[in-house]
Amino acid sequence: MRKNSGVTLIALTITIIILLILATVIVGSIAVNFHEVQEGKDFSELRIVQQAVLQQYNKFLTIKNIDLLVGSKANTKAHNLAAEMEIELANIPEDTANADYYELTIDDLKQIGIKGAKNTYIVNYVTGEVMNAKKFTETNKPLYQTGRTVFTYNFSVGDKINYYPTGNTATYTVLDIHSGWTSSNGQQTFTRDSENNNAEWRVLDVKNGQIRLISEEPVLGGVGLVLSKTPGYNNAVKIIDSLCNALYSNTELATNVQNLKIEDIEEKLTQEVLDIVHASPYNTYPYTYQGKNFLHPQIWAEEIGTKIDGSLQNGTLGLSEQKSDQLIEGGLLTPTSITPYHTRWYKKMVEEDFLDSKYYEIFINNSSEQKYWLSSRCVDASDYFCAWFQVRFISNEAVSTVNMISSSNAFSIYNYKIRPVVTLNSGVKITGGNATDGWDIGI
Repeated sequence: MRKNSGVTLIALTITIIILLILATVIVGSIAVNFHEVQEGKDFSELRIVQQAVLQQYNKFLTIKNIDLLVGSKANTKAHNLAAEMEIELANIPEDTANADYYELTIDDLKQIGIKGAKNTYIVNYVTGEVMNAKKFTETNKPLYQTGRTVFTYNFSVGDKINYYPTGNTATYTVLDIHSGWTSSNGQQTFTRDSENNNAEWRVLDVKNGQIRLISEEPVLGGVGLVLSKTPGYNNAVKIIDSLCNALYSNTELATNVQNLKIEDIEEKLTQEVLDIVHASPYNTYPYTYQGKNFLHPQIWAEEIGTKIDGSLQNGTLGLSEQKSDQLIEGGLLTPTSITPYHTRWYKKMVEEDFLDSKYYEIFINNSSEQKYWLSSRCVDASDYFCAWFQVRFISNEAVSTVNMISSSNAFSIYNYKIRPVVTLNSGVKITGGNATDGWDIGI
């Protein structure tokens, strides 16, 4: 018994020692994992702040209002802190080397759209650098995000970017049953290759921290894209956007490719001009149509503000949206009455209409000899006889609209070019080039 007790005591002692060792390892592992998780969250917040800073600086470039650069200047503090922690600040061009650093409090962050931030930051609007001076890595360095993004190079609206779609060729086909046109072979086919429909690209703006490019001029050789009748209204947004994406996407550099929309133009207009174009009868219900003039395209019933047979529908579709993956065939519906929401506006544009005159050059002046589609619908309900369901376009230096189908079943046929807009991947960086020949980009 004594021998067994001795063995048992020794075994118990060894077991306790092993358990203590395992407990130490597990606690250490949990501590490390917790630290990694917390540091990951801090880096995520750091990147979100950087996107907001870049977007805020883009607003400043557009409006030229110094109040947009929120925060208090902190040049010395930022440089001293970087030196103490042996952080190498971004290698920025000479023309931005003296750019100010700003310290942003939590209240400052709210002003640039960051809600719920837990930390304060030192940022550089020009270079895009962001530093969290109160959170440190395991090597005792503050969390820092380099500013080596496209906007590190202080691009301006209209600057040339050498962007190239994936592949040497691309093709997109539009069937007549979807476009509303009656062609000789039942379809329209568009091709991008070495000789057709190539484009040069300019900086348009930045949205959600991602830079957007626009083709320097409208594209599509020949007669352009033809749209007409009920299918033209029902499918315009999807056809135009899909055509842009098919011909000009880049699987590595771009997250989205679509056509220019009316919202892209409206957000660049001055408030005074917006008030003018959005005056009555815009966003009102001028007339109710019945009898022989009550027809409507299928997609219109899904739009916001639609009234059918006297009842407001539950439409959620914006005028530049087409949520369904399926193109609509036919789709002219016949209720008892319709009360359209008037969403058409027209204006011949001048430089002073825009917050930045560069947008007049991009949208209007560069295209004064060429008409191009906007992938946006609208309704003209200003005529007591019938309503017109329309698609927007740019023509003769004006933001305008063209008729597709009326509530009395009259129709028109139009053909215009397209204006693709590319949203770049947030990881895109400068790889070469210059301001004259255009900047090269890559991942």
